[in-house]
Amino acid sequence: MKLSNIYKEALKKYPIDPADLLIIINYILGLSKEEFWTHGSSLVVSEEDIKKINEYIGRLVENEPISYLTGEKEFYSENFFVNKAVLIPRPETELLLEILLEESDRSSNILEIGPGSGIISILAAKIKNARITSVEIDKDALSVFKRNIQLHNVTHLITPIYADLFPPEKKEFNIIVSNPPYLSEIAMRSIDPGVRDHEPVTALLGGEKGYEIIERIINRSPFHLTDGGMILLEIGYDQRDIVKNILEKRGFWNIRFYDDLNGISRVVKAII
Repeated sequence: MKLSNIYKEALKKYPIDPADLLIIINYILGLSKEEFWTHGSSLVVSEEDIKKINEYIGRLVENEPISYLTGEKEFYSENFFVNKAVLIPRPETELLLEILLEESDRSSNILEIGPGSGIISILAAKIKNARITSVEIDKDALSVFKRNIQLHNVTHLITPIYADLFPPEKKEFNIIVSNPPYLSEIAMRSIDPGVRDHEPVTALLGGEKGYEIIERIINRSPFHLTDGGMILLEIGYDQRDIVKNILEKRGFWNIRFYDDLNGISRVVKAII
């Protein structure tokens, strides 16, 4: 069957985004967009590849994120390997990264808590040449992170550690950054099925109330920050006042919140 016919029939049969279908077909056949549109009307696809295309379409119809199907996600104009062990990088996290880039330089000693795929640590290392210690509690996520460190050639700048939130050895940093799990149990029930059913719950659920892990990070951070050190956290859409109160109680000051494009407080910065 010709490729153009496969594309047209799939769009008629399945409720899928044409752009996603194009990504799947090109991924399986190893084509570029230009090759698809140039040769699609003449290229004959094998039965084996048709079967694989249909399999992937079925997974897409079941709300499996396309990034898990292709094993990659673009973030900040860079490609990262992803699988079901890590969250798919989201545009909202660009705000957290941009603030970190503004506040850091090559002399910065940064701790990232819960790097997942590693987008924050890796981009800070590549762009700012900063030295970063990254702590991940999930072994599968840590494997993905290490693969991306190798992919982006920053092994000399990043130290990945398997631990719970903080390094086991006492060490001080001048910046602690994290995009921690911050959804509550109630919020988890109402999120998009593609996220809830396919992305790792441990990277989404912050506890019954949603901010428990954020609170743990804030309460322990002063033991790992230099005097005047900074904490940067991505937070939930309704957690501004709660997080501000936790920070103040723990002795943080100069607390500032940054809004996303929807006017929602998404990142908090504070000094100890």
